[in-house]
Amino acid sequence: MRAIEFPAKVSEDGKISLPEEIACEVPHDTELRVMNLLKDYDDINEEDEAWDRLSVEGFFSDDSELDKKYDNL
Repeated sequence: MRAIEFPAKVSEDGKISLPEEIACEVPHDTELRVMNLLKDYDDINEEDEAWDRLSVEGFFSDDSELDKKYDNL
């Protein structure tokens, strides 16, 4: 599985569009798993955004060679 992160907005009719540079990489009729991360506009700052981005990147990154030994337990 591969993760692709991109900013998006929900249109008035409730749709999210893939940016063109991402859409050209995804074959038509491909089933996607979508995860939405919504900003909490009451208390947001640049440091929080950086930690959020780092958390998502870490979650979707490949395991290191040291962690691969646990994959078959």
